[in-house]
Amino acid sequence: MPICSTTPHRTCIRDAADPAVEYRAGFLRAIAYLGLAPGLAQQLAEQLTGRPFAACGAAELQPVLDALHALLRRQRVPSPRGGPRATPH
Repeated sequence: MPICSTTPHRTCIRDAADPAVEYRAGFLRAIAYLGLAPGLAQQLAEQLTGRPFAACGAAELQPVLDALHALLRRQRVPSPRGGPRATPH
């Protein structure tokens, strides 16, 4: 952890931001928009990457997001007005 001096007599310790931790949090926020609970999102990522969720970073999770995005795009059909709409279930 980096140490920073705030005054000549006082020192503070700052946590260095871990990009993988931040990416996992962003992944969970993005998946929450689909209505998927964090635990299920973690299980999905683990199944698709073959790694524990805590060990995943951008390199592992971006392909998962890309696959979900492609799936969502395939599930859309043109509306009568020409815009996309969700496929009925």
